[in-house]
Amino acid sequence: MPSWPNIRLHGHDGHASILRVRDGLGAAFYLRSSHDDVKAAVQRALDTYRRAITPHTLNWYADDEGNWQPLDASGWRFIEQRLSAPRAAGISLLEDAGTMTGYRFSYHGRRLGHPLHLNSPAVTSAVGFWLPADDPSVELLRKVSLEMATLLPFDSGHAGFCFQFDEEALGLTEGIRPLAFLYPGLDIPELRRDSLRIGTRLRGTHWMTFLGPTVLADVGGVDALRTRLRSPGATVESLSSERAVVTLGEQPLSGDSRQGESMDAYRELSRLLGPWMDLDREAWDGFSEEDMRRWERRFLD
Repeated sequence: MPSWPNIRLHGHDGHASILRVRDGLGAAFYLRSSHDDVKAAVQRALDTYRRAITPHTLNWYADDEGNWQPLDASGWRFIEQRLSAPRAAGISLLEDAGTMTGYRFSYHGRRLGHPLHLNSPAVTSAVGFWLPADDPSVELLRKVSLEMATLLPFDSGHAGFCFQFDEEALGLTEGIRPLAFLYPGLDIPELRRDSLRIGTRLRGTHWMTFLGPTVLADVGGVDALRTRLRSPGATVESLSSERAVVTLGEQPLSGDSRQGESMDAYRELSRLLGPWMDLDREAWDGFSEEDMRRWERRFLD
């Protein structure tokens, strides 16, 4: 069974206490493709997610100003128009606009080669989704991630434990910092920012790490990776002639340092994939440059 960290960090809105950060499950896929080339696949990915979380629903969407609006029939028409638009699009949907945690789906669709991105040659489009942390959601995470991997022409991706929070809100990572080193198995998502720089590289090692054409070819293919990966329970599954997923055991691990939870499989995979990882990000709020390098390399050093 996975070791649930049970993280709950609250803030205040006036006199009300609001849940700002919690543990959860999440997945992300990065695509070196323009929005117009993948919008149909992204629509199918969203449909897949909506079916999978039934009877739960996405209840809110971000409008053109970034304000949360009820996701009623009019809201769904707005989302469909957004996704069908040419050139570029972005959508953010969630269950609870008050906490930004639980069930959530985001997409950043970009126009590669646009002058806006001349200083970001490694820009990508990106799809992300999140689930609450409970036993049934682990299998749901695996199922939906694998299904999306067949729908999306991804260049990299990952799925596993993560911190759930509003990535655009200032200061929330200050509270996450001490927990990030206590639970190294939890990702700190920043889908939008990563999609501006990741290119075909990998965002670290996760329970499920998806390899696209560039990295899979560079490591020598599925058979070579299987030969080099010795950790018990680790599997390498071919998804197509160009893509694969590495899964580390039956369940994700939080890496709880107080319990001495072994992350040896994560370290082994990190050493194998280290040359293709996207490192050297700007430090988050509450993280020094040294903290940032230490967190990024937590399975490498």
